[in-house]
Amino acid sequence: MARTKRKKSPGVSLIKPQKDSRKGWRIGYVDPDTGKSVRRAIPDHHARSTDLREDYCLRKSEEIAARKRELDKGGTRKSATPIADAVDRWLDTYPDPRTQETYRRGSSLFVEWSRDRGFVTFDDVDGGTLKSFRDDLYTDTLAPATLNKHLRSLSTFLIWAIESKLTPRLHKDDLSALKKWRVTTELRPYLDSKQVRKAFEAVRRHDDDCHAMTRAEKVEGRRRRGSTPKFDPLMPLLVLISLTGLRLKEAVQITWDDFDPDKLDASGKVIGEIMVRAIISKTKRARRIPLDHSPALRRYLIQRKLSSTDDTIASLSYDQAAKGLKRIRAVYGCPSTFSWQAMRRTVSTFLTSAPNIFHASAHSKAAKRLGHSWKIAESHYADDVAGISQDAKTLEAALSVEDLVKRAIDYASGSGVVADIAASTSSGQGAQ
Repeated sequence: MARTKRKKSPGVSLIKPQKDSRKGWRIGYVDPDTGKSVRRAIPDHHARSTDLREDYCLRKSEEIAARKRELDKGGTRKSATPIADAVDRWLDTYPDPRTQETYRRGSSLFVEWSRDRGFVTFDDVDGGTLKSFRDDLYTDTLAPATLNKHLRSLSTFLIWAIESKLTPRLHKDDLSALKKWRVTTELRPYLDSKQVRKAFEAVRRHDDDCHAMTRAEKVEGRRRRGSTPKFDPLMPLLVLISLTGLRLKEAVQITWDDFDPDKLDASGKVIGEIMVRAIISKTKRARRIPLDHSPALRRYLIQRKLSSTDDTIASLSYDQAAKGLKRIRAVYGCPSTFSWQAMRRTVSTFLTSAPNIFHASAHSKAAKRLGHSWKIAESHYADDVAGISQDAKTLEAALSVEDLVKRAIDYASGSGVVADIAASTSSGQGAQ
């Protein structure tokens, strides 16, 4: 019986060149770190003769065997995953471009830092690496709160990389090296009633501002000159946010199908309700906003729905709302402290502080409507506003904007517009 010829280089196969391609001599083997089949070209100076090729395969076989023995003794597997490529893969898991941009800032700092120090893969990253990065990250040009924001982004990325088995030398316990800097925490600013009123008045001036005369008005002659608005109205969005506390991203996506004007409360009273769908919620959890705290909002939405031709209540996109905010602050006298997020904070502060809106259950009910935990409501918003009238049983009354919301309702129904047209017409006739 003939003896089986023993292979000179176990674990390594020699692959001949292919006639129909430009590929030369290659070797094939299983990478001991990844367990994947690999094919590599033999360098030209090792492929010139049979002896040289066999020697190259033998050395590679011995190298693989040594690496297997090292792994059997508890050695750390290599991943050879470029950090920059892993960041791109991680960011692709977030569909929102704004979320990608926020996370990219912190992770890109780590990519640039590691590249400057000569390592680009996760094989060189461990707990000591993270501590060195944190120490080098501190500069006098960035506030500690900003640095902590970057560290949170990096921690989120590294958790994903660890769970994806891309970091052979890094584990979740090592993330403690990214210790946050101590920062001072001030009270969260909110708008007082005067500032809220000024914001309503600025938005009304913004929405009432019209072109002196448009080409269509001149050519057609059927419309009253100076009746074409310059901008898309912001009042629907302002009323919606100021009486619900919705986040801007949520508010611009609320549709008329999400509004139920006939919803009943536990006693059978009609109060209305807005549904925040999970897909548009920041927390990805759906929530209901009963309108028992703001009857004026229900009346406003009912009137506006009669004349609205859009699917959404606000009739604005996120970018339009952001540009509108800059415009009313720069041109129409809106307080510089006003923003859509500041209005949300104000709503939460007033709902948790007003004595006679939700009474003893103010923290929990306000938190459910705002979409955060009751602990957040208690620690950041409760009892911050003094002097709210005991008679204020609705949010619009607590904010002292009942008359301004009523005016918005009149405009939505058309009576306010008719009154303004009549007033402008009579003033024009008197001038003549």
